[in-house]
Amino acid sequence: MRLIVLSLLMLSAVGMSLLQVTLAGSPYSGFSILGETVHAGLPSLYLQAAVFLGIGFLLGIPHFSRRQYFQYQLKAEDIRRDLRILIVLNFVVIAVSQYFMGAAGVLGIISGAVTAQDIEAALDASPFGIHGVKLLCGYFSIVMHRASYSLKDARLLKTILIIEALFIFLSSAKMGGMLFFFASLLTLEQGKSAKVMLKGLVATVVLLGVFLVTRLARNPDMQVGDIGAFLMTFVLGLYFGSPVVNTNYVMAHPEVEGKIIFLISHLVPQKLLPSTLKDAMVSFPDPTSPLGLIGSMYAAYSLVGVALGCLFAGFLASRLAPGDGGNPVKTLFLPFLLVASGFSIMYHHFFNLNFFWMPLFMAWFVSLRYFRQSERAA
Repeated sequence: MRLIVLSLLMLSAVGMSLLQVTLAGSPYSGFSILGETVHAGLPSLYLQAAVFLGIGFLLGIPHFSRRQYFQYQLKAEDIRRDLRILIVLNFVVIAVSQYFMGAAGVLGIISGAVTAQDIEAALDASPFGIHGVKLLCGYFSIVMHRASYSLKDARLLKTILIIEALFIFLSSAKMGGMLFFFASLLTLEQGKSAKVMLKGLVATVVLLGVFLVTRLARNPDMQVGDIGAFLMTFVLGLYFGSPVVNTNYVMAHPEVEGKIIFLISHLVPQKLLPSTLKDAMVSFPDPTSPLGLIGSMYAAYSLVGVALGCLFAGFLASRLAPGDGGNPVKTLFLPFLLVASGFSIMYHHFFNLNFFWMPLFMAWFVSLRYFRQSERAA
């Protein structure tokens, strides 16, 4: 699993970025779409980041003599009881959030009756914390579903819970939660290669369909007569390209550097961010897109920030990757680690409160509450 995590991290944080540089003259590159030229130092920035990510990852691999092997037993009655409580809580949170969303609720999103501006306006107008709590309930539902997966007599409860999580993520019309949802389903049965491959294929098709539906709902003016061109332009050129182009902009405009707020902006609730950050991002080629893992660190502390941040991210990814010890925290957190590694070029990286640190705390809490460590298995 460590090799998979490292591969995803390198592919997203470095590989996709260098691909954008290579395709700079192509109509499917973010540079062409946004009308920017490649800064001379951009390729070396990502190559340096790759080196420090690799060093950090190697440093995080536990020494063989220090590995501990334990057996963990699930407290079935406790988790079965709390599944019922969580299902009721999810229902209440969903109802409240949909009430405040009004016409921009999930039905409007699916039907395409609302625009991206309508959704964002409804989110901004809602009371503080309503939608944040909803998403956290979705993440916690994923962790609880993974923890209770071995319970054969709780299939109805698990099914209701995972459907609620799916509804929570769909109602936000964003891909982050859907990524966690499918990553969790994909990794529930590790070791059964045929089932994993089938789940991966189904998840890819469904995820692609959801992506098209939600993006068209949020951007109704888009023309999709040619689906292939749309996917190449939007996914490759804008979704994965804009963070690289924004980072390129920071390198070309030194006055933007040295602002730690770019690094910690995803460690605080978005409504609490200072207006200066939003003002600074308005000048970006794509102000609606993030800087990603490497770009955020460069904007905060230049090359020193990239070196230290990549060392930390690589070390953390290696430490949290499931090994042979059967640690339930790592198993429960796996889908979030995979998304943080595979989509670190976007918001989903190691310096994000909602997408990384809160789920990690949930995994630790669920492990502590519902798993009993038994005899050492050697």
